[in-house]
Amino acid sequence: MNTAYRREFPILEQQNKESPQNNRSSKKTNAFRRRMITLGSLFVISSVVFGYLHFYHNSQLAEKQHQQKKLQKELTMLQKQNKDLDRQIKLLNDEDYVLKLARKEYHFSKDGEIIFW
Repeated sequence: MNTAYRREFPILEQQNKESPQNNRSSKKTNAFRRRMITLGSLFVISSVVFGYLHFYHNSQLAEKQHQQKKLQKELTMLQKQNKDLDRQIKLLNDEDYVLKLARKEYHFSKDGEIIFW
């Protein structure tokens, strides 16, 4: 080789001389890189999968919580309706209330009573 070339690129000259040893080092480096790329790829893939599952389950949880609130409101309304119906049942078991209701709604009258419209 040219001496000027050797002065400019001394590292290339050394690499050419140490080719077998450098080749082993290169193989180790390549194997290490492949392992790191494989592990990195597995890490990225598992992170994406777990991230997707996390967001999917969070959205399902939010939907179920919304549904629970809606059903809780419906339950409260039905409980109130139930109380009103229980009160009406108690009132309908009272004879005086039934007579008063019949006179008001159906215009019934007592004996000798006159109804004015």
